Amino acid sequence: MGAGSRAGGAGGAGGAGGGSARELTLRLVFLDVEGASFHVGYDAHGGARTLARVATRGSGEWRELCVPLTDGRFGGGGVGGADIWLANGGGGGGNGGGNGGGRNGGDVVFDSLELAEGEPSELAIAGCDWDEEQTPLVEAA
Repeated sequence: MGAGSRAGGAGGAGGAGGGSARELTLRLVFLDVEGASFHVGYDAHGGARTLARVATRGSGEWRELCVPLTDGRFGGGGVGGADIWLANGGGGGGNGGGNGGGRNGGDVVFDSLELAEGEPSELAIAGCDWDEEQTPLVEAA
């Protein structure tokens, strides 16, 4: 997929003035540490929304989350004027009988976040291997 197919600019998924919705996918790569959680929020036509909530499993592997996004407004209506944001959900740290070394639980490391036109299956690099037993959701943030 070439750079020309990247989504961007004001108007978002639905376009300014109620144009036809574009098929966008948010693709996020993160390190699956133990005892952490986070959510992905975005500026939707109906206001700030949560696109996905993730509770990590602690595999120590890089994971790829791919979530369709169909109602993005991207007009700076999110947290601090953001269009897309990641928020720490807490957890981890000192409660789980950690291994005493390595990374602290609760600290999620992100590799990349991409918003592009297309279906998740078209954009996946690692097969969108975060299958979301915790189902992606859209709710008011």
